[in-house]
Amino acid sequence: MQKPTAVRPVALEMEIHGAIRVLVLGVGGNVGQGIVKSLRESGNAYHIIAACIDETAAGLYMADEACISPRADAPDFKNWLISTCRNHRVAAVLSGAEPVLNELANSRAELESAIEAQILVSPPSVLAIGNDKQTTCEWLSENGFDAPDSVSAADKPALKRLIERHGYLLFAKPRAGKGSLGLHEINGPSELAQLEGRDDYVIQERVGTADSEFTAATLSDRNGAVAGAVVMRRRLQHGTSVYTEFVDHPQLRQTAVRIAERLYPTGPCNMQFRLCGDRCVCFELNIRFSGTAPIRAHFGFNDVDAALQHFVADKPMPSLPNIVTGRCMRYWNEVYPTPGIDFIN
Repeated sequence: MQKPTAVRPVALEMEIHGAIRVLVLGVGGNVGQGIVKSLRESGNAYHIIAACIDETAAGLYMADEACISPRADAPDFKNWLISTCRNHRVAAVLSGAEPVLNELANSRAELESAIEAQILVSPPSVLAIGNDKQTTCEWLSENGFDAPDSVSAADKPALKRLIERHGYLLFAKPRAGKGSLGLHEINGPSELAQLEGRDDYVIQERVGTADSEFTAATLSDRNGAVAGAVVMRRRLQHGTSVYTEFVDHPQLRQTAVRIAERLYPTGPCNMQFRLCGDRCVCFELNIRFSGTAPIRAHFGFNDVDAALQHFVADKPMPSLPNIVTGRCMRYWNEVYPTPGIDFIN
């Protein structure tokens, strides 16, 4: 385990390491921590500066240096980011936290001009498709992909027609939720009545089962070409994949590639599917690196490293392997910070 240290002079740091200096925001979550793990897994040199709003974030203690950041919605966030990137010669800014990504996307041109660094985030119009589950399903359907039949909980006429088509085998989900937070199974009128009329919820047909759930990851280059895609069967616990297994499923993989080609994300995209008969139903788009990134990196599909080498080091995007075997079981681990560590300013 590495601890945050005081800043060395930039020239000396580059002379010693020849490393790309990367700022990873939001390392209190498993996605930010996974980004750090993926960089460590690569054979390339990175100097990692981790940032989070709380010094108890475990990811701070996995990096070369660490700092406490304002919240992404704080008035001083942009000034803090510009100052940090300038002072520490940051070449790339990454995050896996949606609030941070949204702020970075909205201010990307301004920030990149001020800091002369690459911010790896998709445009706001692309993020908006994945940020709202109703918009996700509408976009998928409009572009010829199979998505759950979905309506707003506030649209009573549409909700009535949904029940006529599917009965009460339904899911209710927050429009802006993540993982399985706020998910409800609807089995009858009384359960539906508790959520009916809420414009922050969507009601969807219940497709497949938890045993038929898969996650797929893609990586696109700056021209929108997909450099690779992998598919994993997964088991969730509190919205996090606790068991993953790579599978050889050409139909799912090809569907994921076609979605990414149409969506045109900047770099990574993560998709959630359920199989139902011959249907490959996509129900969620996370237009960012995902929490399973370090698992993919371990088996040779390191999308974090490949993205930085392409978008920041300006190298051709490598063709990433189609991993079809390998399993991972997750468990709790501990971090023991050294007393008296220094956080950089």
